[in-house]
Amino acid sequence: MNTKNALGFLVAGVLMKSLPAFAPDWFPGTGLDGSSASAIWLTCMGRIEILIGSYYLVKTQTLLGLKRLAVGRPPDTRRAGVALASIQPNGL
Repeated sequence: MNTKNALGFLVAGVLMKSLPAFAPDWFPGTGLDGSSASAIWLTCMGRIEILIGSYYLVKTQTLLGLKRLAVGRPPDTRRAGVALASIQPNGL
């Protein structure tokens, strides 16, 4: 999965979760309490897709950004184009 897939999951989840609220006529209640199985399924699957997409985005984008901030700038390992490990100290 990459960032575009995670955003797709997030958007699809929001659409699935909000569809029964915006178009209740599409989901007539057939249960004893007036609930619709397809509306419940869309709501649950929408929440699951939102969780999958947001988990990946938080894991890759936010935590990676925080790690970069914590580490800071990498040390300069080169001096005048030569790696510091290859420079011999004077007298050796």
